[in-house]
Amino acid sequence: MKLYFLGILAFFCFLVSCSSKKRDNDLGYSSNSEIKYLAETKGDPIIVKVPSVLSSMKKESLVKNFSVIELETTEESLIGNVEQVFLDSGFLFIFDRKNNAILKFDEKGHFLKTIGKKGQGPSEYISLSDATLNKDKHVLSALDLDGRKLITYDYDGNVVGRQQLRFLFNSHRYLKDKLILNTGLYTNINTPAVDLNQLIVADSIQNPIYKSFQYGTALRKSEFVRSSQYPLMEFGKNLYYFTLLSPDTVWSIAEKSKEPAFVLHFQKNYFDDLDQLEISKELMKPRDQAFEGYFSATDDVACFGIIENSRYVFPLFYSKKTGNMIFGSLTGEYSLQNPTPQRLINLIGDIMPSFAIDNERFCKVWEPFLIKNIVRSWDERKRSLLDKSDKKLVDNLKEDGNPILFVYNLNKF
Repeated sequence: MKLYFLGILAFFCFLVSCSSKKRDNDLGYSSNSEIKYLAETKGDPIIVKVPSVLSSMKKESLVKNFSVIELETTEESLIGNVEQVFLDSGFLFIFDRKNNAILKFDEKGHFLKTIGKKGQGPSEYISLSDATLNKDKHVLSALDLDGRKLITYDYDGNVVGRQQLRFLFNSHRYLKDKLILNTGLYTNINTPAVDLNQLIVADSIQNPIYKSFQYGTALRKSEFVRSSQYPLMEFGKNLYYFTLLSPDTVWSIAEKSKEPAFVLHFQKNYFDDLDQLEISKELMKPRDQAFEGYFSATDDVACFGIIENSRYVFPLFYSKKTGNMIFGSLTGEYSLQNPTPQRLINLIGDIMPSFAIDNERFCKVWEPFLIKNIVRSWDERKRSLLDKSDKKLVDNLKEDGNPILFVYNLNKF
């Protein structure tokens, strides 16, 4: 009898083993298999020598074209916060993390529909962690980290794909037919082939092909838990990546390689000859100047968010064509003897972009109540300079309405 039960147990173990192997094969790779490292090429990075002193330039001579998109406010389209903005095929897609929603508008700001549905169903999401577009296939991809799934929609909101997560990542972008996945410092011990690597290049169904930006277990165990808000950044056809493992560099990511695209040089370099754990400790200290990952770019201009004295963030605009830079203080000295109407963006003065909305234009997100409060703080002379169309806009703003998008590009500098 004992031999009989041992035989049954052995047969059961054989079935479990076969099932486990089948699951690995279904994934297209073994969870313990080796994955190649993404090749690093030296390339020809742009060296950005960050000025130690804020520069000055009149805003009206910097901003070239300026338009305002008022996002329609209805009960169905109320936005908690604009986490990301995507533009394609004449449509704006707003990822609202606070309200756990993706909303579709036309380019004039008219609300069209909500993409996806919250719930426990197979094609529903529990909580949205990230969203992106695959512009080549005209689909929108939403990451439900709590539900461990990736859901794909066409631009009309129909579900066209659904995948269970094969390992943990917190943001994703498409590069042709590849998925570029940022794992941050997430623990993937059940998938040791990708664990302890911050960036994974995978095929369209998450089979890992390459990995990169390896780090040690000591970093995961340290107090270093910060990360850039947008480590993966797509501008035009270019995909960029920022990691605090190399805190002065923005990387360009290709299907089979990576290379430094921009390297920031400060008056004092804090990170020379430091290992990862030492870098993480240095990042926790106050510094005169620092770059911690805010980056956006058009074809002609790159913008970096530079933190001054660990308190204030100023834009550093870098011209790719001329190598010239404008850093921080953008003045607005307007003549009251011979006044000329000024657009709202010039009078407000804050042109730190929230995103690059396409290859030519930046986008700044403003809450209506902030605009109202700023304009109220102006004296009568300054208010009199406001362009008529913008004055009408301000007068009609509802303080509890949806955010306003300032869309603009820059003159050559």
